[in-house]
Amino acid sequence: MPKADWRRTLSGLGLTLTALSLLGALVVLCTLGQVEIGTFNAIDRYFRAFLLWTRIPGTTAQVPWFPAGGAVGLLLFVNLAAVMLWRLQRVRSKAGLWLVHAGLALFVVGEFATGIMAVETMMAVEEGQSLDYTEAHRRDELVVIDETDPDADTVYAVRQEALKDGAVLTHPAWPFSLKVVSSFANAEVGPRPAGAGVPESVADRGVGAMVVLRPLPPVSRDDERNLRAAYVQVVEDGRPLGTWLASSALGAPQVFASGTRRWNIAMRPERHYLPFTLTLKDFKHDVYAGTNIPKNFSSLVRITNRTTGEDRDTLIWMNHPLRYGGRTFYQASFGKGDRLSVLQVVRNPGWLLPYASFGVVTAGLLWHFGLMLWGAKPAQREHEGGVPAEDGRSRRLSAALAAVAGLYVLAGFVPPRSAAVDADRFGRLPVLHNGRIKPLDTIARTSLLVIHGKQTLRDGAERLSAAEWLLEAAADPSRSAARPLFVVHDPDLLGLLGKRAEGKGVFSFNELQAQLPEISRQAERAEGVEAKLRTRFEGAVHTLHDRVMLYHRLRNTLAPADGASRVQEAAEYELALAEGLSDFVSGIAKEPAKPSRGMERLGAFFSRYRDADELAYVKAVPPAPGAAADAWNTVPGDLLGSLRDGRLSAEAKSWAALLDAAKADDAGRFTAALQGLEGAAARGPGARSRAHWESVFNRVQPFVRGMALYVAVFLCAMASYLVRGPALRRSALWLLGLALAVHTAGLAARMFLQGRPPVTNLYSSAVFVGWVAALLAFVLERWHRRGLASAVGGACGFATLLIAHHLAASGDTLEMMQAVLDSNFWLGTHVVTITIGYAGTFLAGLLAHVWILKGRWGGLAPEDEKALYKMTYGVVAFSLLFSFIGTVLGGIWADQSWGRFWGWDPKENGAFMIVLWCAIILHARMGGYVRERGFMVLAVLGDIVTALSWFGVNMLGIGLHSYGFMDKAAGWLLAFTALQLLVAAAAFAPRRVRTV
Repeated sequence: MPKADWRRTLSGLGLTLTALSLLGALVVLCTLGQVEIGTFNAIDRYFRAFLLWTRIPGTTAQVPWFPAGGAVGLLLFVNLAAVMLWRLQRVRSKAGLWLVHAGLALFVVGEFATGIMAVETMMAVEEGQSLDYTEAHRRDELVVIDETDPDADTVYAVRQEALKDGAVLTHPAWPFSLKVVSSFANAEVGPRPAGAGVPESVADRGVGAMVVLRPLPPVSRDDERNLRAAYVQVVEDGRPLGTWLASSALGAPQVFASGTRRWNIAMRPERHYLPFTLTLKDFKHDVYAGTNIPKNFSSLVRITNRTTGEDRDTLIWMNHPLRYGGRTFYQASFGKGDRLSVLQVVRNPGWLLPYASFGVVTAGLLWHFGLMLWGAKPAQREHEGGVPAEDGRSRRLSAALAAVAGLYVLAGFVPPRSAAVDADRFGRLPVLHNGRIKPLDTIARTSLLVIHGKQTLRDGAERLSAAEWLLEAAADPSRSAARPLFVVHDPDLLGLLGKRAEGKGVFSFNELQAQLPEISRQAERAEGVEAKLRTRFEGAVHTLHDRVMLYHRLRNTLAPADGASRVQEAAEYELALAEGLSDFVSGIAKEPAKPSRGMERLGAFFSRYRDADELAYVKAVPPAPGAAADAWNTVPGDLLGSLRDGRLSAEAKSWAALLDAAKADDAGRFTAALQGLEGAAARGPGARSRAHWESVFNRVQPFVRGMALYVAVFLCAMASYLVRGPALRRSALWLLGLALAVHTAGLAARMFLQGRPPVTNLYSSAVFVGWVAALLAFVLERWHRRGLASAVGGACGFATLLIAHHLAASGDTLEMMQAVLDSNFWLGTHVVTITIGYAGTFLAGLLAHVWILKGRWGGLAPEDEKALYKMTYGVVAFSLLFSFIGTVLGGIWADQSWGRFWGWDPKENGAFMIVLWCAIILHARMGGYVRERGFMVLAVLGDIVTALSWFGVNMLGIGLHSYGFMDKAAGWLLAFTALQLLVAAAAFAPRRVRTV
């Protein structure tokens, strides 16, 4: 081959696309492989090898069938180097591409270096303990220990690879040799049963002679560990001294004597010794008040280094590792009643390479795309392009539509009409739930949404708001229990409840009571089945049981549901307090055989309120003066506290009066009790203010109103193509701006209420994706002025907010962040940036939908077709930039959290696939492998890649980012994928091009 030809081949875009495609296929194979063989085994098979091998059926021979990470990495590196040597021009305009390719080459080198040099181990250290070694828990070693010296042991370690059947192990310091009789990658050990019929043990010395060894198949899941074992024969001067069993499952020493010295043989996790010592002085595990949600893990350790003379304390906590002595120590886990801290220890000499390459590639992308944007020209205004300019009448129509939409938004701020008992004001009372202060209105809305699927409840002609429903459930449980509340769709569950399987059934609590024992029994059985393996009926009965239990807890939260008059009960309890405590003090109750009547009454109240306290769903009593800000209490818990004070608190009396007044519909007494509770809430710093603004946010419902506005945007944009003229097109743009303003206000309100960046969970990611897509569409519409971007922005904004609305059915969307996620910096950088990338790829796909579908069936004017292509191309480039930056920032966060810049976790792989797909689209178009139609098809398929990254990886149930299996989401994801494939196929049908 001529020199120019092979240079052209090595630096060609065809080789680039081949390498990127092979890498994408490997990422998919590795991700799916983790389900069966675990993350680390999958990484070793697919990325730490040069080729993938498969066995020929019926033989033991193996043949390569696909290139693995080594081969693909080498191919990509060669292509990158060739591009820089022979393809890229050395001009200023190409400087960005030079930086991108150089940085990517450095990425490949960094991953190769990490695979070879990085070592991950663990240090499990108890408080007061000092350790100078770490352990590799996925590897074992056989150790031979010379214990003769009483002051120090001499340890000889044999790596697990050397433990092969028949292998003979020697060392110059040993007066013996070791013969590996047999070894096992994984085996369990149990006591040897008495009696005949049990085969003799291979071991005739030590503990091995008294146990039974049962080989097990090797495990590969990340949360499992192989227990390696080996029968080892000790041979001295050609004479066997005996055979011992060395196993990771044995803790007893295996001692023998040889050469006048005492020896110990054992199997243990592979140790890596440190040139310094760490002593754990204190470990802390903090949780949010009233929850088990971890707020902080931290280890106070002392570093003692005899070589350097250092002797100092340092603190290790989540996202703040200790880098010392060429190693990095991360807070990983804990145990033994919070007395044991588990530190992950990573030694990676090449850890700075990803940081350097990230900076180089990011600078290159910003330079390249910045030059492209600078050179772009906005579309001509309509009046400059020959289309008549808008007249005053069309402007007045646009203004009128915008004004009506504005009034619709402002209507959300109008307080609801107050009934005799002000349930809206009741809903503004602050409580502590799941670690944060929130109004009862939020408790009511999220609970009713979880139980009933809506935030209002209709009972015939009567319509109850969420706050009214919660107040009735607490104040008048018998009336609340008769309302139709629990919606059941599953036909088998309907049959269990005695209803014919036609559509759905709506049941009251009273109607379900007779079947509650059976529902609980079936739910308990379903609980033992993994969520993604449950049948439809098991999932339905488990969900119904959870909803019934939630409702039961809400009925009993502010007072036991079986009470008649709460005020009367409070008075009786106060009398019982006085009488019982008096009896206790006077000594009447000191004779166990003769308990006093007062103590019996008080004991009955104690049992009643203790059970209610365990059942209570929220903490509604603010902290006492001088107490900690999170020292809230439940109402039953506050009643139990009266045993200490000898009298009821003002809050307990106010709650009793409020519930009785609500049941009697007595507005005067209700308001008086409410004022007392509002005054008590002032003791919680900022509690009333936070609860007030959150209740306003709940009432306005900016995202629900935003959905309606986005629908209006879409309809106006579509109508503008039926009714020619600029009025509706301008109206769509104005409405899109208003919808964006409402959407932005909702995001800002959530950030204010949560004190976090805009994206913290799956719900908020959907809200933010819609906002970014709508914002990009607004910018594109301002740029091109054709109504197409407005239509796509409206559709995308509505769809994502609809997804968010359904995700909200799982409960509170302003949840507290777990310790590893408790970093506003990373939430505001990595999470926000990667979500912007999601939004860009979805918007590009929707723009491609319009190009394909309108061109196929509606006809597309040439200028519209050109504008859509330009918009889609620009958005794909935008997505590549933000997806790449977000993905690498995620790697940096991971490096700061658990010492692994890139672990090929399913979520990481999903994000990487978006980057790869955007790169494939742009390179395919750049090389002429696809034209406009092919480009649009690839953009549509990008929606599938993004949806799988966003939601699909959760379905696998593996990895550090798995948020749980969602059976309903799985069905919708399959339907979405099928729809995208149909749209992509439609691109190859004959097109209609409309001329104007």
